[in-house]
Amino acid sequence: MSNHSLSRFLWFTGLIAVQCFIFSRLPLGTFVFPCIYVLFILFLPFGYSRVWTMLWAFFMGLCVDLLSADVVGIHIASAVAVAFARSHILKLFSTKADFDAYAIPSSNTQGWQACSGYVCVSMMLYQAVFFLLDDFGFYDLAHTLLRILLSAICSAAFIMLLQTLWPNNRKTPVP
Repeated sequence: MSNHSLSRFLWFTGLIAVQCFIFSRLPLGTFVFPCIYVLFILFLPFGYSRVWTMLWAFFMGLCVDLLSADVVGIHIASAVAVAFARSHILKLFSTKADFDAYAIPSSNTQGWQACSGYVCVSMMLYQAVFFLLDDFGFYDLAHTLLRILLSAICSAAFIMLLQTLWPNNRKTPVP
């Protein structure tokens, strides 16, 4: 196992553990649900294939669902939606110069404003899928929209803080 694969696996398991055993148990009320494990999906290299990104997202969502959720599938669907849209969202917030296939999207490679925009839009998508599936309808849409907004802001803030710990190697192998 290469050094990059080992590092990626350790981030994978570490973020799942932190999400399931710390963030899922934070008493933040019904309006705020921070999801930080999405950091792993968001900060894969630019050139990472969509299929591999969606597979990582599926397995991350499955692990989080099995370890901390009441309903299996909500985290899977939300994470896979973000993984599917990731390349399109990256194009919105990155320039052609940023798209070195080996570079990792971060505030160092994209700049703080572009990176935070990328994270915020991705987390809005994640939380929208999550809460619309969780509520299973549009009964109390104002309540759901408030939950989406507050959870996305909280998640994006935690992710932007944690991304400073993310390894910023420019030469990460891309499968």
